[in-house]
Amino acid sequence: MTYRLGFFLLCIMLFQETCARFITFAKLEHPVTAQQILLVGDCHGKEIYASENRAAIINIAKTVDAHVVVEDMSDYSFLARYVPEKLYDDNDFFSYHSFHSRKRMAYTSLSLTHHCKRKEVSVTNVEFRHGGGLGNYSFLPMRAYYALLNQLVKSISKKTMSCLSEDHIICLQKIMPIISLYIEQSMLDTIMQPIQYDDVDLKLSEIDLVFCLMLDILMMQDLIEQTEQDPKKTIITCGGALHIENIKTMLGDMGYTTEVYMQREPHSFRELRLRDIFKKYVLSDHQQLQKCSSRTSIGFNDRKRVYWSVTKKAFVSGSLLTSLASLFYVYNRHASW
Repeated sequence: MTYRLGFFLLCIMLFQETCARFITFAKLEHPVTAQQILLVGDCHGKEIYASENRAAIINIAKTVDAHVVVEDMSDYSFLARYVPEKLYDDNDFFSYHSFHSRKRMAYTSLSLTHHCKRKEVSVTNVEFRHGGGLGNYSFLPMRAYYALLNQLVKSISKKTMSCLSEDHIICLQKIMPIISLYIEQSMLDTIMQPIQYDDVDLKLSEIDLVFCLMLDILMMQDLIEQTEQDPKKTIITCGGALHIENIKTMLGDMGYTTEVYMQREPHSFRELRLRDIFKKYVLSDHQQLQKCSSRTSIGFNDRKRVYWSVTKKAFVSGSLLTSLASLFYVYNRHASW
């Protein structure tokens, strides 16, 4: 009985449900180049079409030769561009317990970075907020993480800056004192006190918002870079619904017109079926959707170490529970004697 219980718990830990529901779709077009930007946004919650929607995104990207920009908590490759190679290679990020552990395994991206690479679809993951919960944004040493943020801010081009909203400009102004504070003190507790910046108190609760806006900026940066390389390149941007709304607003300010827009209410528990939307609004009359995506489990990703990390956690937890159940059984048998 105890072994069955341990095996059951192991299965639960290995096969977690996805928690990403696509609720927003927008198609924008540039008035001169006719470039199309497809925006897909999600929210957390029970979903039905997660795997199908991921396949639809990859299929449409393959069909129209699009580039994908994604917020992907299941992939750490973004960090490799900014932290020392030894520091990156020596950290088995997936083995760390995290408030974001469910999001790492199945989040907005549905592991899109990995699956786009498998199907040779151009993709950029801009997620940099890999961390262990509120106020702890990285498994890297804090000094290294804020040095990384410093590089991210410095990497923002003048072209990107000219396209940002006022809120995003203020975000950059606010983030620099945080970076300086951490680089100097490298102590998490110090951030609990308000930081004075132009008579504005930047408390811990606001840092999440600042980093969310920073992610918008990185999405816009990649979108602009891809457009400069090919002004007619179709770009698909996938992220949380709030990020997608911000990107849509900034693109509108740049002159892009919204051709299609649809949104489900987050609390309605209704989700979009992207396959049908793409066929109706993206494909031309003569185009046929290429079916190039498999239904590989969304828990898999391009960091193979995750397999061992998750399996190890499951076996350790299962073994511990089995041992406790066995001790309880022995204790009851002994008491009955």
